[in-house]
Amino acid sequence: RIITIASLIILLSCSKSEGKEMSILNGKPLFSLSIKASDVRAFIEVNGIYVHTVNSSSGSSYVEIPVNHYFHPETNYLGVVVFPLAEGKKRSAKSTVNLTLSVKSDENPNNKYDIAEIEYRASQDDPSGYNGSNSPVFLSSIDAFAEKDEGDVVVHPVIVDDSEGISISRKIEVPNSLPVWGFFESDDLPDYFRISKDEYARDKDALYEIYKVIEQSLSVGEVDEILDLFEERNRETDQAFYLDQGETRESLKQSFLSSVNNEKIQLLESDSIKFGLRPEPGRKLVRFIRTDWRGAIAFNFIGEEGSVRYDLVFRKKDGEWIISR
Repeated sequence: RIITIASLIILLSCSKSEGKEMSILNGKPLFSLSIKASDVRAFIEVNGIYVHTVNSSSGSSYVEIPVNHYFHPETNYLGVVVFPLAEGKKRSAKSTVNLTLSVKSDENPNNKYDIAEIEYRASQDDPSGYNGSNSPVFLSSIDAFAEKDEGDVVVHPVIVDDSEGISISRKIEVPNSLPVWGFFESDDLPDYFRISKDEYARDKDALYEIYKVIEQSLSVGEVDEILDLFEERNRETDQAFYLDQGETRESLKQSFLSSVNNEKIQLLESDSIKFGLRPEPGRKLVRFIRTDWRGAIAFNFIGEEGSVRYDLVFRKKDGEWIISR
């Protein structure tokens, strides 16, 4: 009799423990954003970073993008920023953006669960009126993200700002097993749209020096010499998507070698005047870009239009610039 009761207690304890582990958020979650848009131009924002640009000014588009490498292990912010109209222009009544945050398990990717949405409709005046509840909604990750009062995921009401264009954002508390990425703990960067020309030039020149080291190494095919500059970017990508240690480093190496050895493309070598800074709205990251607003490292096709580009996204910590993404 005593053995039976003891066994029952152990069984109940194990069942309770297994129940906690049923949440895919505690395992290897894969977060993604599905973006549907029509007749609109907009930025998609995650935690103060523009992760996608919608450019469907005439027609429709759909894309799904992974966001683990931008996600926080506790609280996250999603946003849709619709471009302001030029003076005298009128927005099409068909303009729409639908943003859906979903999650699936790396170990069982066939089951995907929607967590939260943000929607913009030009045909309706008040986005807060058609974006769900005005109170926080609680979802249970253990029960397929069903709405439950004791749920561990909290989806907050949207916040609308129409001071410049239209911004619709939402806070989501979604505790998960991802680590805290380095950029979350970075120094705050200046507002590059408002600082003096000298201050802007100081940071641009500092990043150009790092870029020039990469450019010079690539120009002579010495790829191994520059891979350490991407150490944080490579390591955090491995962690974010559950890759083997060093897998992203090797992938970047092979990609650089492919570009360097491709006789149909040529590395574009440029002076600093050809570059600029594109800060992310959260002021934790800044993109070092060319004047065409695209990736800094460029291999142009010979005799035809087009190029192979590589982004350089920096953060700053204790005065040191680090390639983050």
